[in-house]
Order: sequence, then structure tokens, then C-alpha cells
Amino acid sequence: RGHLKPAHLSTQAAWDGAGGAELLLALGVERVILPRETPLETIRKLAAEAPFALEVFVHGACCYSVSGRCWWSAALGPRSGNRGTCAQPCRRAYSALPGALETPSPWFSPKDLRLLGRIEELVEAGVRALKIEGRLKDAAYVGAVTRAYRSALDVAKHDSVGSIGQAGAIGLDEVFGRSSGEGFLSGAPSDWRTGQEAGHLGLEVGRLLGPGKGPGGVRVMLTQGLAPGDGLAWDDGDERRGARVTWVDQPGGTGERQLRLRGSGPNCEGTRLWRTFSAQGEDPFEGWDPAWERVGVSLRAEGREGAPLRLVAVARGLALRVEASSEGPLEAARGAGLETILPDRLGSLPPPFFLSELDLGGLAPGLFLRPKVLKATRRSLMEALEKVLAGRAPSPPSVSVSQLEPLPLPLPLPLPVPLPLAPPLPTRPAPAGQEGGVRLRLFRWQDLPALAHLRPEGGFVLPAVGARPSELEGLPGPMGFWLPPVTGPGAAESLEPLVEGLPSEAELLCLSWEALSLAASFPERRFALDWTFNIANSEAAALVGGIGLGLTASPEAPGPIPGAAAVGRLNPLVSLSRYPPGEGEPASFANSHGDRFTRLHLGHGCWGIFLHRPARPLPWPPGPSGATLDALLLEPGDPERVARWLASPSGGQPQHGQPQHGQPQR
Repeated sequence: RGHLKPAHLSTQAAWDGAGGAELLLALGVERVILPRETPLETIRKLAAEAPFALEVFVHGACCYSVSGRCWWSAALGPRSGNRGTCAQPCRRAYSALPGALETPSPWFSPKDLRLLGRIEELVEAGVRALKIEGRLKDAAYVGAVTRAYRSALDVAKHDSVGSIGQAGAIGLDEVFGRSSGEGFLSGAPSDWRTGQEAGHLGLEVGRLLGPGKGPGGVRVMLTQGLAPGDGLAWDDGDERRGARVTWVDQPGGTGERQLRLRGSGPNCEGTRLWRTFSAQGEDPFEGWDPAWERVGVSLRAEGREGAPLRLVAVARGLALRVEASSEGPLEAARGAGLETILPDRLGSLPPPFFLSELDLGGLAPGLFLRPKVLKATRRSLMEALEKVLAGRAPSPPSVSVSQLEPLPLPLPLPLPVPLPLAPPLPTRPAPAGQEGGVRLRLFRWQDLPALAHLRPEGGFVLPAVGARPSELEGLPGPMGFWLPPVTGPGAAESLEPLVEGLPSEAELLCLSWEALSLAASFPERRFALDWTFNIANSEAAALVGGIGLGLTASPEAPGPIPGAAAVGRLNPLVSLSRYPPGEGEPASFANSHGDRFTRLHLGHGCWGIFLHRPARPLPWPPGPSGATLDALLLEPGDPERVARWLASPSGGQPQHGQPQHGQPQR
């Protein structure tokens, strides 16, 4: 609100050009980080038409789910993938159901992204920034990856003849990384899984020939040179093992060689060997000046006779401010005053700080403070700075949703900046059926016969694809339909024929940004954003409601949100993904803990993963904004569970605020 500062929109928002560019521009967004699923053709189109700069992922780990559309980790425990604490369930091994005997496999573990050879195309497409995924990686990884991509970017930028060279590519193989591919850059990939190796592979350097001389000795056929200190890895059945190289008969040579390893090595002829660490690699800290990491601090001294000395420190580049006061009062000086002593006493600050400015304007001249007290005051000030810098200082109390001041509704339209791409949405009345009632949303038409006898107050929300008038007769109103998940520029337009064929009085539920484009194209229709849009606070809810869209709050919201329907989920959707399954793959599977899942095609190249149990109860009573119960019937007793849920304030489930297995602990 007010004077908006430029902002970057995270990939967690999954903005793909399907709608909402005008709203983002009005909110001050100057750059968008695109989802990893965005193909090059779409990147080119967005770079030419979007009113902000684009940032694109080029290297690092890929999520199975679309960015910001994963609730898998949160459904199994307290760690949320949408909030940076993912437990990576997609990297785990799964077995087919029912009761298949094959070895469990990480079916949902995608290869790492590696676009080193496509940088020139991205630059030509108009990409403004390259994004490298690498949180919690070590300095060797950061150094090798940034060197390789900096070199590739320089080649593309200067249109020079040549390549980044083999050394850069080899460096990427040696630092942490799984098997890699080009993701969705050329469209939905067919070969996208890591296979059994979902962890670090390294650079393949050769194969085992047999035992060698001496303790830990092996004979190998090398395609890449090795040196003492290098790390080797190999597969021993289902187990990944490794050891450090202690001796090489010819360091750096290829062909048949003798090695010695610390500990036991591989013993099966033909075993493939990977180098996971190079002792001869470049020092990632070479050329780095530690002084660059130091933080400049401005100090101000204040005080008068009889009052304490007050020191105020501001680290301007980091917006940090702390202060400390002396325990004893300032006295009149018999000799030199503090104005001549403090520049020496405060001039040298301990790392990582240095004094950039000393302001004595607030200190009366000719004052004295005992050296012991002055030293203690300075120490208190620096300790406070270090705690704030390290994030150890107590945080301000978190603000609950009920304490947030909601935006005025409706929002003033047009929005307070020029919107060159489309007119603003008209404001609409709240959709019918959300005035305290409960809507029942089904993911499949085949589930309707088992539940058609129910009479939810808010009516049914059914799949828009495959709707037949004969199946709608006798169902309680108001009726709603959920639209299939689409993506990219023109996606909303592709849904227009479907929208035109649906009953005019029905509310239409959208999974993402296409809601804004469709609402502008059909001002007489009612559209809503599903909980998959992850609205989790009252400010976002007020913004969406203020432009005339209905909405359902994210299941990860910390509490009820005014203006947003609540959601309860039977056999909840835990992942939305655009990775295509292999031909003949089973639809149902289980992990080693016995959690069972079903994969369902939701349309337009998008698949949903559903967990076979309720992950969170409805927060009854639903309140003035109503509630939606998502239902996918997977178990024999599921229709009865839905009926109990609709008939009882708690549906036989724990009350809101009582944790259960599969509900995030907050």
C-alpha cells in the first residue's frame, strides 16, 4: 500500500503468464522468477510481452511438484515444502500397489536441472537473470557452478567463437549433484527420473579391473585422471560406498592404473567408479578478500554530565540498529574529555565489523567515564550487534491473522498504476453458496453416484470436463465446477469454450493465475481461486476478494481468514506435477511407512498425488465465509466418512487445533 517498493515474485507463486500481470505490476513487481516447468518457447513469449524482467532457473535440484504447489511433506509431518523445510518425500522409494514384489524405487525423484549448454538461447530469449539452486551447498559447489555459468554467460554475451571448455563441465559433475537433464526447456521430458541413485553421483572416471597390490590396492581402467586425496564412490548392490584415494601409480594418468584406497574398495570386476571430490580442484576461496565480508557500522555517542553514556550502532547496509548504555554516569573530566578518547577506543571494531563513521555530536564536551565501564559498554554494544547479525536476537512477536488490519473492500479500482495489458476486473458480489454453507468438491465424475444423495448447503463443485446435463438433474444448488489446470500465455483463452458451455449461474473454480484472465473475459460470470493458490493471510485474501474473485484459504493458513472459505480434505491432494508418468506405471503406490497414495490425471498435462487419509479436519464451524470439503473416494468407507463430516460439527475428526498424524504441528 502507499509507495510500493520494487519487488521480485518468487517461483513459489508459480506465475506462468496465464493471467495477473497487471495486478503484479500494480503491486510493484519488477521481476518474476518463472517456474522450472516453463519451456523456452513460453519464456520467449513472456520476455517479449510481460511488463517485468524474467529470471529463470538454470541449475540445481528440481521438485517433482510445480513450485509452490506441493503439500506432500506437510501432509506427512510438520515440515512444509512451501515454507522452506521440505522433508523431500519425492526422493524416497515407493512400491506399487497392490502388493507388487519389485524393488521399491524413487519414482518421483527428478534429475537435477543443468542448462549449461543452453545459456545462449536463454540470453537471446530475453532472460534478465539466471538462477542457480544451491541452498546449504558448500563453497566448492558454489565456486564450480558459478564459474561454469559465468563463463557460459560471457561467451553468449560477447557472441564469441568457442565454448566454455570441458573443464567447466567436469567441474559441475564433481560437485554435489544427481544425474542431470534439461528439465522442461524443450517441453515435458520423458526421461526425467534419477533412477535408483537419487543422491550425489559425481564424475564417472572408470571401472574396476580387479584387486591390486598392498592394503586397499585395486587395478582400474580410468577415463579421467585421479590423484591422492580424491574421493571415489561406487555401488555395492543397493548400497552406495566410497573411500579416499591414498596413492596412484601415475597421478593424472588415464588407462590401466594401480590405486590404493583408505579402507576396503570395490571387489566386483566391472564396477563403475565416480570421483566425488577432487583434491586438485580450484580453491573456491582463491582471490577472496575476507575484508569484503566485513560490515560497516556507524556509531553515535550521546550523553551529558550525570547521565549514562549512550552508544548507538547502525549497520546501514543491513538495516541493523542496536544501542547500549553505561551502568555508571558521566562525570566532568579532569583531563582530556571523551571526545578525544572515543575515536581511539571505538576506532577498531572486532570482525566482522569495521567503523565507517563516528558521530560525537550528541556528546557534551569535557566528560569522563571510568575505563572499565567504557569497556563494558562497548562490549555490550558489540555483543548485541553480533546477536542481531546472526539472527539470535529475539524476534518480534508474530502477528496472528486476527490482528492484521484487513484491506478495505472492495479495493479502489482502477488500481493506482497504469495497466497497459488489460482493463481491471470489475468488483463482484460474494459468490452464492459461501454464506456459511459447506460445498462438496469432487475430483472425479465417477464419485458422484455414491454421494448424489447428500445435500451440502453450498452445493457440489464438479469437474468441468465431462459435465453432462443429465447428471446434474436433482443435485442441490448452487452448482460449481472446477476448471482443469492450465499454464502459460493463452491458457485462459483455451478454456473459454469450456466456460461458455457451463451453466451461467455456476461458480467456476480455478487452480491458479488463469482466474484473473477469465474473470476479465467473462465479467458476468463468477470465478474463484482454489486453495491450491495458497492464500494464507488476510492481506492476500482481501486483495483477491477486492478484485471480485471468490477464494478458499490454503490448508497451511495458521487460522481462519476473513473473506476466504475454509477447506477440509478427505484423501487430500498433496502434489500438483507436470512430470508425465511412464507408460504402464501403477496409479497407486506406498512408501516404507505404509502411507498409500494415488496418482490422478487432472487434465492439460497435470497430475495430482492424493494421500489415502484425511490430512486436516474442517475448521468447524465454517463461519460466514463457508467451507469446502474436497473428496476423492479411495477407500470402501469413504462415502460414509463424507456423510458424517457433512452431518456433524466435527465429522468424527479432531477439533481444529488438535494435531493428528498428517497434520502439520504449528
